[in-house]
Amino acid sequence: MTTVTIAPGPKNARTDPTTQLRYYGWQGRELPSVTSIRRMAGIPFGLHNWSITEVIDHVIDHAFIISDRLEGLNGKEPEAEAALIRHELRAAATAKRDAAGALGTAVHDAAASGKHLLEVDVELQPRLAQYLDWVKVSGAAIIAAEFQVFNLTVGYAGTVDLLVQQDIGEGGEHLGLVLGDGHVCRLPTWPVSLLPEQA
Repeated sequence: MTTVTIAPGPKNARTDPTTQLRYYGWQGRELPSVTSIRRMAGIPFGLHNWSITEVIDHVIDHAFIISDRLEGLNGKEPEAEAALIRHELRAAATAKRDAAGALGTAVHDAAASGKHLLEVDVELQPRLAQYLDWVKVSGAAIIAAEFQVFNLTVGYAGTVDLLVQQDIGEGGEHLGLVLGDGHVCRLPTWPVSLLPEQA
């Protein structure tokens, strides 16, 4: 039998400054986050190819400027410019992803704090509207939001966006966890213990 423990969070989370991996503390144990475990597995092949394409596109779009900088035609030291260009190319690999992530975080924060469409920036409104529409159309009753879960048997932890209850027809209901990617995972019939914060 597996027990899922739910506690408020993320007050007891920390990010290791060297590895950038997130850990959650529970009763004296440090447990890696699910996201950190997935990151350790490596980036998916498609995402890797996409990031390479972003660097290639950046070079092609800025080829003449990069060439001038490397030849010192902009009046600056070519070696120093080469170091800056390397930095810019590394940033080009993730710039769009980072911008999309920042937008996603802003929408997530707006949804988690219960904001209405007119309370957020215009760029957030369409995405927040999608979430609000999903809540309405799905009939999901939000039971809990932004809480930590710990699997002490396997040894990992994470923060769940939402715990919802939905009618699945014929008088049945199920509980589901709403994850950061928007998917609802149906929970098996595990005993769930709601505990006070013990961090």
